[in-house]
Amino acid sequence: MRFTRNPLGLSSLGYGSWEAGGGTTWGPNNSRDEVINTIRQSVTSGMNWVDTAEVYGGGGGSETMVGKALKGLDDVRVCTKVAPESDDQRYTESGLRQALADP
Repeated sequence: MRFTRNPLGLSSLGYGSWEAGGGTTWGPNNSRDEVINTIRQSVTSGMNWVDTAEVYGGGGGSETMVGKALKGLDDVRVCTKVAPESDDQRYTESGLRQALADP
C-alpha cells in the first residue's frame, strides 16, 4: 500500500482535543496552562491540525482552549464538527453559520 500526502497538506498525526475542555466525560484538567502548552508543543513538533468540536468540554470548552493555544501560530488547521443535542437549536443551516461566525 502506498500513502501519498493529502491535498490539504495535513500532517499524518493531529492533536485530538476531546479532553482539552475538561467536562463530565474526562473530568477537570490539572491545569489550563498544561493543556495549552501540550497543544503548542504538538504543533512545534510537526502536527499541523487539531481536531475539536463544539460539544467537547461542554459548551465549547475544548474550542476555547484550542483557540488560546493556537493564538499567534500560523499554518495550523482546526478541524471542528458539530453534534446535535436534544435541545440544540443551533443544528440548522443558520445556526451553523452563526456558530462559525462567533468569535
